[in-house]
Amino acid sequence: MAGDAKRNNSGLPTVELLPSDADSDAAELAREIIAILEEKSAAKILGMNLEKVNPYFCIFIIASASSMVQLKTLGREVQKRLGHRLRAKGLRTEDIESGWLILDFADVI
Repeated sequence: MAGDAKRNNSGLPTVELLPSDADSDAAELAREIIAILEEKSAAKILGMNLEKVNPYFCIFIIASASSMVQLKTLGREVQKRLGHRLRAKGLRTEDIESGWLILDFADVI
């Protein structure tokens, strides 16, 4: 639960990086997403295990794109390969023109 999370010196919850040997459906999906991002040359890819911080999702992945074209390519490729796992359309947020793309795979954001 979120209230049980360890706190760091700043008082914020401690976030664990996604271990490469994590064994769950969410971890497997996260590894698939990270592999796609790496294949398409995303930068600064970070997978974080947030199970102890937020009860609504397990893993949060952040990556950077060098341009809007690359951002669109990253989003399109993840959706093409894994889109069947996306939550209902109303729970998926996409505002690519702002420079952000959020894909909601339930346990993986």
